[in-house]
Amino acid sequence: MKKKANTLFVFFIFFLILSQSFLFVNGKVNRIDSGDLAAFFDPASHAEENKSLLSSDYQQPTSDSTASNDPAKSGTENLQDPLWEKEASVSSLFPDLYEIPGVLKVNPLYEYITDYKIKDENTALVVTDKSIYLKLNGKIVSVSTDGIPSNAFFSSCELARIDDKIIIFVGTSYSGLFGKVLDAKKFSRFYNGVKRVFYTSSYSMLFETISSLFFFNDRLFIGYQSSKGIDILDVNSFLSSLKTKNSYKIIETKIILRDSIKEEIEKFFELNSTIYAYSNYGIYRYEENENRFVLEKEFDNIQTPDDNNIRGLYVSSFAASSKKKIDELVDIATYCGLNAFVVDFKDDFGYLSWGSKLPLALKMKSSRNLIQTQYLFEQANKHNIKIIARFVCFRDPVAYNYDNSRFALWSKSANAPWKGATKMEAWIDPYNLEYQQYLIDAAIELQNLGVSEIQFDYVRFPAEGNISDVYYRYNKDNISKNVLIYSFFKNAKASLKIPLSADFFGYQCWYKISRHIGQDIFLDSQILDAIYPMYYPSHFSDGFYEKGLGQPDTVRLIYQHGTIRAMENSNYNISIRPWIQAFNLKVKIDMVSYITNEIKGVKEAGINSYIFWNPSCKYSFLYEVFRDKSLKF
Repeated sequence: MKKKANTLFVFFIFFLILSQSFLFVNGKVNRIDSGDLAAFFDPASHAEENKSLLSSDYQQPTSDSTASNDPAKSGTENLQDPLWEKEASVSSLFPDLYEIPGVLKVNPLYEYITDYKIKDENTALVVTDKSIYLKLNGKIVSVSTDGIPSNAFFSSCELARIDDKIIIFVGTSYSGLFGKVLDAKKFSRFYNGVKRVFYTSSYSMLFETISSLFFFNDRLFIGYQSSKGIDILDVNSFLSSLKTKNSYKIIETKIILRDSIKEEIEKFFELNSTIYAYSNYGIYRYEENENRFVLEKEFDNIQTPDDNNIRGLYVSSFAASSKKKIDELVDIATYCGLNAFVVDFKDDFGYLSWGSKLPLALKMKSSRNLIQTQYLFEQANKHNIKIIARFVCFRDPVAYNYDNSRFALWSKSANAPWKGATKMEAWIDPYNLEYQQYLIDAAIELQNLGVSEIQFDYVRFPAEGNISDVYYRYNKDNISKNVLIYSFFKNAKASLKIPLSADFFGYQCWYKISRHIGQDIFLDSQILDAIYPMYYPSHFSDGFYEKGLGQPDTVRLIYQHGTIRAMENSNYNISIRPWIQAFNLKVKIDMVSYITNEIKGVKEAGINSYIFWNPSCKYSFLYEVFRDKSLKF
């Protein structure tokens, strides 16, 4: 085991060194020179490419028809196809997340490409999840993001020119739309006219994901996720608003979408002076006189969710230590048609509760015999119940205090272990490779014990407390948080033969997010087999949905909408299994109605997978919930 750990450590270091050799093309990235305004665009050069999108023999790109999206594979063999730039945008997955040949190569330890627009051989705009790059007169420059919130995830971009002015537009996953003239000091934010997410008021600062942008005839076409349709910005009015007090003009177009929740405008294109919008359900043609988009071509091969029909109960290590309690939970699962237990094998207190024999676990005294493993597996096998190992990762009080806190997060101000908001907030530095290997070795031991799946929990960075005071003393290579978590998943997956999954904050599934806590649903879905969003309604604000909705509808919609957004943001590349609140916190109606509506919301999203969470493992009320036999299937 020690030899294997050393080999993995050497491999990881080699990966870091290799990745550091990735440099931006055309040499060093420079700041924008305001004198670089002599760019020219050639929109006619893309006309032939756009014809194929409407041809009768054109096949909608799918995850199988595109090149590999595994960042470990180059996928460059398809980049010579002139249609690649169009099809890659349509499919929402790039054959290579880190390079656009002839334009830009980014450092995979820090970011990945999310959208780009190539105007001609010397002019292009590229956005990554956190940066903006401009190729102007053949020279790559880094665009300042001043004026955009520091936590914004860049989801789309466009480069426009009116007279002698070049304008950069950037769409985000949840922060809205931003634009600026090239030589302006900072971006301006569009507050009015840009769509909010479907559950908030027009004054909310939570905007709908802007999935696509397109400039044509002095207008910016804005496409949204979640069936929010298309808006048009008069760019001249925007330029005028920068000088006067007059507001810019954003006009909502008329469009009858094929789906009321799940349709996303993935890209626009122009052919013979006509604008088309490409969605995951079809292609729409813009009729300017009517200011409407009409369906031009319908798609049949619409993506469907990956559902493994996993339905189960959370089982604490203490509950699993009692044969009587195990029998009780088996009876509930059998009656309710459930087929999985998510058991605390590595719990919130840092203990490996199956009696681990790992040398480091014995040194830290984190191993203890608590779970009745033999009886648990016997009863599970007898009743066709999968045992999924819940495995708490980077919040570990035992490891936090071990050996002068060598694994702990560090405080810059105190030069001591960093302390979170509560005593339980004992966080490990995720960049510590030795601790990462400890987690992987323990997961391998659990695999050999016979669990069906490893479910990582707290596989993230801390979200509460004085985060600005945290010092990541093991991050010597400036690896971003989301890349670190992704790399950990990738190393763990390579070491395991059983499925690997993770628990996610609900918010991290509602939007594509790459900063803050390091959970990136788009990136991580390339590795994991399943994600478990925590959509506990008690954790949402009272104004999360519009006024007038009762709690039953609010609860149902949180699970319906949340599940759909998780599937969309992972590009339908992974199984989604929401955690269902089965504890009485802020519940204003009876628990049976509350839980029934949670389940209905998940099922209305098109899947039949979920796990009940009750920290005390008291689930007797589920007998009454599942008297409704339709919920069992």
